[in-house]
Amino acid sequence: MLTKEKITSALEQIVSRETISGIVISEGKIGFALESQDEALREKCEKAVFALPGVEKVTAVLTGSGGHIKVENKNTAVLDRRQSIPNVKRIIAIAAGKGGVGKSTISVNLAIAAAAMGKKIALVDADIYGPSLPRMMGLNTKPKLIEGKMKPLENHGVACASIGFLIDEANAAIWRGPMATKAIHQLLIGTRWDDTDIMFLDLPPGTGDIQLTLAQNYKIDGVILVTTPQEIALVDVRKSAQMFSRVNIPILGIIENMSYFQDAAGAKNYIFGQGGGERLAAELKAPLLAQIPLDTTLRQNADSGTPQVIDIFKKIVAQL
Repeated sequence: MLTKEKITSALEQIVSRETISGIVISEGKIGFALESQDEALREKCEKAVFALPGVEKVTAVLTGSGGHIKVENKNTAVLDRRQSIPNVKRIIAIAAGKGGVGKSTISVNLAIAAAAMGKKIALVDADIYGPSLPRMMGLNTKPKLIEGKMKPLENHGVACASIGFLIDEANAAIWRGPMATKAIHQLLIGTRWDDTDIMFLDLPPGTGDIQLTLAQNYKIDGVILVTTPQEIALVDVRKSAQMFSRVNIPILGIIENMSYFQDAAGAKNYIFGQGGGERLAAELKAPLLAQIPLDTTLRQNADSGTPQVIDIFKKIVAQL
């Protein structure tokens, strides 16, 4: 855990304690002041603090020369661990916290709808242990390497990357956390992306290594949370929301999946309860982007790898 004493101790390897003041700690972001006007000293101090575990970004101000504050720092951007992905304008994560709520189905259909609307779209399957993108997108070939980088496979106008393209569907990825996170980096940075308007990240369930790796290392523009109406799903989605809030990634909205089943007579049957997504959206002060009913065709298309553009997903994309 980061503390002022740990930061002071790191800085005292370079400057005296009397030179340091105003240490601020906020969710991995560190700020402090130095009684100096020496830019080289500021850079050394920032790097020393940045080396501490858990630090994401460091900003120091210089307050030497009779109290004059010098805040310009050309090196601040270098000390931000979050990086952009070349040729990608926006990154939107799709998360749930809980498995089985249809998050991957939502991700695939959002990507296809956005592509049908004329946007250049990429879709990354970040579920290393249970990749479903190959089957849902109807892709079963190996990606080619071009100058050391993978060329994403494409279908339905969407450029795709998944660990499922590299291992057989019947084989399990029995990897520890560091191997899984390394694979995620390889999918994102080791893929040759063309100009992309939106990259959707289909996250695995939970709030573990993969989610934190992505949140702390890449400039994610926002997250869409997927839930079903019942409270047991909302409990885990709240945990996911809390994690993204702590790493300063905005929640773009809530999608309530499997909201109801509409029978042949047109009556809505709320199999998993009613109003859970609305309550969560109000609680998080985020928009409720859609309530998607149980739909046999949607499920069949996902299983067969032949998803089709559905208007409700176009309406969601228009709100992003």
